[in-house]
Amino acid sequence: MSDPAMDRLDTYLNDQEQTMEPTHVALLDEKLDRTAIRTRKQGNMELHYIEGWYAIENANRIFGYDGWTTEIKSLTSNDPQEYDKGGQVMYRVYATCIMRLTALGTVHEDVGYGSGFGQTPGDCIEGAVKEATTDAQKRCLRHWGNQFGLALYDKEKRGVKSREEQAAQ
Repeated sequence: MSDPAMDRLDTYLNDQEQTMEPTHVALLDEKLDRTAIRTRKQGNMELHYIEGWYAIENANRIFGYDGWTTEIKSLTSNDPQEYDKGGQVMYRVYATCIMRLTALGTVHEDVGYGSGFGQTPGDCIEGAVKEATTDAQKRCLRHWGNQFGLALYDKEKRGVKSREEQAAQ
């Protein structure tokens, strides 16, 4: 049995659907700004990434403030685990988030991971969940190209502005 309200909503959303314009393509084709790249150590590796706020800022700039949406499909975490850190009880939690991101009539879905550590279960849950959702959002956005960190997966970083290109701006 069809729900008339949902049918009207579907019709409205289909009428509002955006498509990719040449201006979107030009912005998406730009190389990643070298100053946006951050690094961190993980084990013996140095990882390169963009921060969550930067990805959101670029999504707003390219797609428009109301031109993209996210939907959390799944958000799970383990129960807080106690551990001892120098005689103090601490907690850790790990979370995963599956997110769907829609922009310009295109949908990308990806998974993010987060870990939280703190003196209270609530603090570590909050940290893990925020990290997992931000990671999922950035991983969804990377499908749209260099502006969202895709260039960082290329060892040669061809999609990142060279120092000369950066200086010429």
